[in-house]
Amino acid sequence: YLERQEGRILPVPHCVEGTPGWELFGSIAGLVEHGDMCFRKPAFGCAELPAWLVTQGFDEIELVGVVTNICVTANAILAKTALPEALVLVDASCVASYDDALHEKALDVLESLQVRVLR
Repeated sequence: YLERQEGRILPVPHCVEGTPGWELFGSIAGLVEHGDMCFRKPAFGCAELPAWLVTQGFDEIELVGVVTNICVTANAILAKTALPEALVLVDASCVASYDDALHEKALDVLESLQVRVLR
């Protein structure tokens, strides 16, 4: 991680495969079923996400996760790009950031990109 651009700029190792914090947390882990799609993203956004979304043709996509101002925003943009007519939704109570001000600014930016934010 520390050798990649993200790690050089944000030198706080996190979500490193096989370490605590990488796995799905708590009861969420128990909701995964055989056949569920799971993406392992090497950076802020997941390059495989848009192509997969196009094959699914969803009318609605809900995103959850951390960090609102980085990963959530990057993937919301990818989802909106893949399916511009789909409703892309972010529930503010299901996303978070290390910085409350950036979290709020990111929610504003998401709304400006026609992502529906539930506050």
